[in-house]
Amino acid sequence: MAKSTQARNPSRNILLAKLPVEQFENLQRSLQPVVLETPQPIFEPNQTIQHAYFPESGMISVVSIMEDGRSIEVGTIGREGIAGGTLLLDVDRLPYRYFTQLSGRAQCIDASRLKEEASRSSELRTLILRHEAAFLTQSMQGAACNGLHTVQQRCCRWLLMARDRCDTDEISLTHEFLALMLGVRRASVTEVLRPLQEAGLVSSNRGVITILNRAGIEADTCECYAIITDQHCRLLNG
Repeated sequence: MAKSTQARNPSRNILLAKLPVEQFENLQRSLQPVVLETPQPIFEPNQTIQHAYFPESGMISVVSIMEDGRSIEVGTIGREGIAGGTLLLDVDRLPYRYFTQLSGRAQCIDASRLKEEASRSSELRTLILRHEAAFLTQSMQGAACNGLHTVQQRCCRWLLMARDRCDTDEISLTHEFLALMLGVRRASVTEVLRPLQEAGLVSSNRGVITILNRAGIEADTCECYAIITDQHCRLLNG
């Protein structure tokens, strides 16, 4: 006798893909497909969140901007999650800037509709809240990483996380943009990438960083990547 299998919905966003088909179809009526262009703003600091986004490709960056204009990335969101999940925590504004870092597509939903749909679906609510817990781990471990580990280790962690979220070895990213993400000068990025290139781990050409040897990059990164990834798997796949 053949084993019965649970039908899966076709969404490329991992949170949406975990919903039972019937619940996804109900939610889909409130979703609007959108294109995310680089560097399109998603949320501005301390502005009311009007919509939430379930990325299907590309990546959204969350950045903290200081009074003197300096900035550093504090989190990334790809097709594993949602931008705007704090709405379910009754938080509709944050002191950070969200913008498209890698172009892609997403499903957009009005903030009030997301709350209504989550009140009807315990599965949707649980998935989003678990993602917010995983994102909190990412941000907290990222803070520890920025303070304790080398720029090269942090760069390797970032490349691995970007690879996981955008599902491609070719990451469209200039050195200036990567410097912004790491909170360092552009010259530091060049110095960090050079040994990775010489070791055959990555190549960099005309705004595209290509991962050539993932295992080698994992060997050069710190434990933070594993901590962040393991916690996400534990919360979303457990």
